[in-house]
Amino acid sequence: MNSINDIHKNPMFYYVLVPVLAAIWPGLLFFQSLPEAQAELSKEKQYAVDVNNLVQQILTQDPIRLRDPKARDTGGRTFNYNNEIDRVAKACGIRSFKVDPSRIMTDTKSGRKSQTASIQLEDVGLVRTAIFISTLLGDWTDLECTKITLTLNRNAEDDWKVDLGFSYIF
Repeated sequence: MNSINDIHKNPMFYYVLVPVLAAIWPGLLFFQSLPEAQAELSKEKQYAVDVNNLVQQILTQDPIRLRDPKARDTGGRTFNYNNEIDRVAKACGIRSFKVDPSRIMTDTKSGRKSQTASIQLEDVGLVRTAIFISTLLGDWTDLECTKITLTLNRNAEDDWKVDLGFSYIF
């Protein structure tokens, strides 16, 4: 006779156990995990931005940019690091900044010219920094941010020194 300790040696035990476990697993997923996932999804949806409204604003305010990013009207301005950084910094309320554009133009793989610049913002908050970068990159589609280094000033909560690297393709 088989004792209770030898039940795992009986193949009939596995012929019953495996199908029972296989039947329980989907039920566990359906009755416990699925409601938890749905509750988490509805909680996360509260924090999501209504993208449709944002897309509608873009379509109304700047429809040309969606069709052709190169067709963006820059008001007849040509790109100049000193002028553009000064303009955007003033618009963002950034008072202390340094601009160091490279004098050398380099060739890109596509055959166009590229110029880099280092920009240093001082005593600025993270929100103003994000607005600054976003405005600059939004105004000039051929401008690319290549480096961001943030250094928190001591004894301040939101007072940063920000080193930025940009590359503009002409």
